[in-house]
Amino acid sequence: MKSGTTSLFDMLKSHPEICPSKPKEPEFFSRQGHRVQANTYSELFDFDPAIHVYAMDGSTGYTKYPREADVPKRIKQAGLEPKFIYVVRHPIERIVSNLNYWNNFPQWSAPMDNLEHMVDISKYHMQLSQYTQHFSKDSILIIDFEDLIGQRENVLRSICSFLGISTDYKKSMRGKSNVTVPKGKLELFIIKHFSKWFKYLPKGLKARTKASITKYSKTEPIKLTELQETQIRQALQDDMSAFQRDYGFDVSKWGF
Repeated sequence: MKSGTTSLFDMLKSHPEICPSKPKEPEFFSRQGHRVQANTYSELFDFDPAIHVYAMDGSTGYTKYPREADVPKRIKQAGLEPKFIYVVRHPIERIVSNLNYWNNFPQWSAPMDNLEHMVDISKYHMQLSQYTQHFSKDSILIIDFEDLIGQRENVLRSICSFLGISTDYKKSMRGKSNVTVPKGKLELFIIKHFSKWFKYLPKGLKARTKASITKYSKTEPIKLTELQETQIRQALQDDMSAFQRDYGFDVSKWGF
């Protein structure tokens, strides 16, 4: 989550050999975030075996252990043998982005109340370990968020090579998708207390009202204190060391 999965999904869904899920994050194998009413996994895809090689599921909840437990086990029990593409980001930056995303939904619990959960999502070795209990490491491709943003062509070539599909296709190369833009205090207050009334406004008035609220609402993105960042780094240190040891990913550029 908050590591460019939507951007990557948008880039890959135009590949003629890939059939994207509807929606992008069905969370079919999740328990907490299960979002679809589908009896079978195949119902999520318009898969044509004469054209498609892969069905693509972009559910970020599949790597939110321990809040989402046993996801790889359920995938295995479904008789699937997928390829996994795991995008990793500077763990502190990912947590800050996650906090600000969470804060945009005032009907949810306070972001800082879920900080431990957000730290867990940034324990990349722990998340991958859930999968290597059921699938081989060769079925996992790790992508660096910075490469995804700055070296898209190279990343897409490596993904196509990993999947064994053609690199010759018209790609969607637009900017980053699903970027978190922190909402201001006034906007969050109105969302929390009056959002249910907005559906009764005419479409044009609704758009103008939203624009005015955004314009005059003071935005204050959530930031970690120096102490919080130090504590988070300490909580992540062992996992980062294991991630580098077992997957050869250089975590020193993140300060670990």
